[in-house]
Amino acid sequence: MYVYELSEYQVYQLKSIDPALGGNWKTILISILPQLDIPSRKSVYEKILSKRNISPNFTYIIPDDLRSLLSKTAIRHRELKAIAIQMLKFIESKPDSYDAIELADKVEAMIDYLNRIDIGDHILDQKSRESIKKHFYTI
Repeated sequence: MYVYELSEYQVYQLKSIDPALGGNWKTILISILPQLDIPSRKSVYEKILSKRNISPNFTYIIPDDLRSLLSKTAIRHRELKAIAIQMLKFIESKPDSYDAIELADKVEAMIDYLNRIDIGDHILDQKSRESIKKHFYTI
């Protein structure tokens, strides 16, 4: 079977896979991938699974977090580094209770602040900003 022959529901299942949130993703893969020919399997891997940190042998690769980014990368821009540290403190804080609206407002404010930092045309700083966002979203 070719990838274009999958049902809408099967495509939805594949696109909905998130190993960080659910444990049934391997069951979904086992039910769909054996039906596909090799080029179609490769396409599903490249376009869907690899973007979800699933390796070719179908194991989940836990992405680096913001702490590891800060320890591995030298962020040159002072403001970028300061907001990244604040974001890390926020992630690692363990409040007794959560107010969903307040939590969403804080996340939105941090991302908005990060996006508004003037870094000019410095490519390394632009890459640092994108890395901070990416690693913050993996929480």
